[in-house]
Amino acid sequence: MGGCVRHELRILALAALCSLLPALARAAPTEADIAAGRKIAFTKTLGNCIACHVIPGGTQPGNIGPNLTHIRALLPHRKDAYAIIFNEPARKPQTPMPPFGRNHILTPAQIRQVIAFLYSHK
Repeated sequence: MGGCVRHELRILALAALCSLLPALARAAPTEADIAAGRKIAFTKTLGNCIACHVIPGGTQPGNIGPNLTHIRALLPHRKDAYAIIFNEPARKPQTPMPPFGRNHILTPAQIRQVIAFLYSHK
């Protein structure tokens, strides 16, 4: 095989590996992600998830939304939780839940942090 072809194959292999990095980075949330997600979920000026949901560690929870104590049983796949937080009205138009991502209330990274926090409870 010529040097040029080997070089192109290396570039393609590197590009394929790089395309996997974001997924790998999101696969294992850190303790910092979990702590940031907790802060977002419990802070009125951020996500304020506790206003509508029961969440482990929260005080004075709301009861408008589902109890998220056992979110793993409710939503086994994190991608489903992401879709709901990002834009629940797309799935359920009459929902009182705001579209946190679509309306830029939370960034995609903040949504992932909230999910890391919620899924950290066993």
